[in-house]
Amino acid sequence: MKKEKKQQKKRKREEKHSDDGNSSGSDSDQPPASASKAAKKLNKAQVKGKKKLMKLTKAMTAAASPAEKAKLQRKLDKQLAKLAGAQSSSDDDDGEAPAAAAPLPTVRTPLSAPRPRAPVSVGASAVLANTPEERARRQDRLARFQSTPEAPRDATTLQQLRTRDSSAVGTSAALEKEYLRLTAAPNAATIRPPEVLAASLKLVKQRWKENPNDYKYACEQLKAIRQDLTVQHVHDALTVEVYETHARIALEMEDYAEYNQCQTKLKVLYAEGLRGREEEF
Repeated sequence: MKKEKKQQKKRKREEKHSDDGNSSGSDSDQPPASASKAAKKLNKAQVKGKKKLMKLTKAMTAAASPAEKAKLQRKLDKQLAKLAGAQSSSDDDDGEAPAAAAPLPTVRTPLSAPRPRAPVSVGASAVLANTPEERARRQDRLARFQSTPEAPRDATTLQQLRTRDSSAVGTSAALEKEYLRLTAAPNAATIRPPEVLAASLKLVKQRWKENPNDYKYACEQLKAIRQDLTVQHVHDALTVEVYETHARIALEMEDYAEYNQCQTKLKVLYAEGLRGREEEF
């Protein structure tokens, strides 16, 4: 009886050992759980790294300054090294690369990126230029410029007079004169001397007091007086009075373009030592 019991126990132990061997053999064919977790972790890190690489590449394309491009390039290199290091460490831990691991993307650094254009700011001068009054004035100037009469070929210019003599003074006696832009050397017969310009300024002031709404006439006459003073290089008290008068009238009519021109010229005249109403301008 004892021998039979010993033999039964022995058979049971042998059967148990054989079952354990079979189960261990079947388990050895399957990869361990730690290896599958590492592969999933690596794949997740690579997907996240690829998204970051694409984001950095777009940022480099839109970068305007070289310093910003260099900074993004350093971040891009760092991210590539990080992904490469994560893949190599996983290979060392598992003994072989996981089958699901994908190669790192090739990132090309853009050689040059278009610079964004700065927004165009609309200032007060641009708003003033779009007013109906300003457009009408410009059309009137264009018409006068196109209809400028040519000076006779035998006419004596101020430059020729200045060559003959140290001074060059016009000979016209007209109190009123249409303002035209000069397209050639000024003709002495159409330029008024300072004493005539003083009388012309007095006439403009009188007409402005009688009719303060006729700004077109006053502005045209004052600009013609200024032009005659300029071509004759006259810098004296009369010049200061002309520019101060035009500045006051332009400011009253809110013609800031003409006012700024007069104010700029007055600063130059005051700097030369000429006296006027400096506290006003």
